[in-house]
Amino acid sequence: ANAVHGFDLDQERLGIVRSHPSLHDDATLICGAISTTSGQTIGYAPRSTGHLSTTQAGETVESGQKVVTLSLDDYCSTVNISPDIVKIDIEGGEIDALRGFEPTLSEDPPKHFLIEVHPDLLRERGEDPKNVEMILEEQGYKCEQIPGDGMRVHATYIS
Repeated sequence: ANAVHGFDLDQERLGIVRSHPSLHDDATLICGAISTTSGQTIGYAPRSTGHLSTTQAGETVESGQKVVTLSLDDYCSTVNISPDIVKIDIEGGEIDALRGFEPTLSEDPPKHFLIEVHPDLLRERGEDPKNVEMILEEQGYKCEQIPGDGMRVHATYIS
């Protein structure tokens, strides 16, 4: 079966995703923040009313709402899934998400990653945006840039 597992910080945005006509009853949508580890409570601040993106998420964010972190590795292990395709667009948390997925990457790697890379937000966290591709390449992926605005990476498992 082609199940969809999606994550977002905001319950309202999950409702918008849930109402999309392409999703069926087999979609599992989780309110939580993907990170390196599970079980940490963090805050997040929405960008503005009616805007579907988030500007800040982390331990030091005090305004807005609270959400619990979840590593992709823990999630896949708990629900016993092996994803074929992983899409990541988490406003500067790309490297945290990949680090929290490394055991699965080395044991049962997805065939494809589609990652929206946010260089400025990664640098604010002290991360080098090039590390997104480096982590994937170390795990046997071939990375290529997807043309368009911003930095998008398509990674295909080849090893």
